[in-house]
Amino acid sequence: MTIPAQHLQDLVTGYLRGHPDEQPLLQPLLDRLTAGANVTDRREFDGHVTTSGVVINDADDALLIHHLASGRWIQPGGHPEDADGTLGQAVRREIAEETGVTELEVFGDGTPYW
Repeated sequence: MTIPAQHLQDLVTGYLRGHPDEQPLLQPLLDRLTAGANVTDRREFDGHVTTSGVVINDADDALLIHHLASGRWIQPGGHPEDADGTLGQAVRREIAEETGVTELEVFGDGTPYW
């Protein structure tokens, strides 16, 4: 099961309610979703969605990984896979794969912070 386009559209439109000035930047993504593009597929070279999460421990230390291709230290994340039903599921899987951390406390109700 791929992440439903409606889930992605809902996230983007929710974000735009708080940041309407970014509409021109995100309109191409909304247009691609409306046209039926699978924007979670890494083979979508016109642009695709990835996910990442910030992992902070009780001492307020952030967990970063070394991205070999870029040489940078970044938050864990990556491409959604067919088994992911939401971006939240994708980020939890990516964090577990890349760091081994599986016990996560999600702040708020689990929806993205804007």
